[in-house]
Amino acid sequence: MGALGPYVQFAEGGDSGKVLWAATGTSLLRFEYDDPGPLRREFAAEVESLVRGGEPIAAGTAKLPYSRKPILARLATKRFDLGANVRFESRVVEFDPAWSEPSSARTATIPALGGGSYTIEVRAVDDEGNRSSVASRRFQVGSPWYFTWWAWALYALVAISTFQDCFAGVCGAPRPSSDGWND
Repeated sequence: MGALGPYVQFAEGGDSGKVLWAATGTSLLRFEYDDPGPLRREFAAEVESLVRGGEPIAAGTAKLPYSRKPILARLATKRFDLGANVRFESRVVEFDPAWSEPSSARTATIPALGGGSYTIEVRAVDDEGNRSSVASRRFQVGSPWYFTWWAWALYALVAISTFQDCFAGVCGAPRPSSDGWND
């Protein structure tokens, strides 16, 4: 029990309750209250923009062309109180469903992805362990040229031509001529 002044004292009560004693003259008052615990703050994270090769990717872009350059996601949160020390976790669901380690960096790097539809998800965590709601953004990446339908058609034509030549006798050992000698 500790004293704050000549007339007020705090004490721990049972079941994690707190007790405040206040005395004035001949009166003694007892106040019991519960400790509400840490305050849960609601806040949101967001994917501000996606950038590849220094150029921003518009939000309504139907499909990004394939590139070996990584995509940079710029992250933000609407948490403006001092000392919040917000860190970000991110993941690309179709690439790696595990969340990244919390980082104070305001960007997330997405490696070069093959063709397909992808979703980046972001959430923020503050020092008190409060997590924000999950923000997501969908985007599509086109296939590299060597996986497009016309490339596969070209592969098929080359394969058919090669096998046809082998079966016709162009590949492998030369066939003897009608007189038994090779020219």
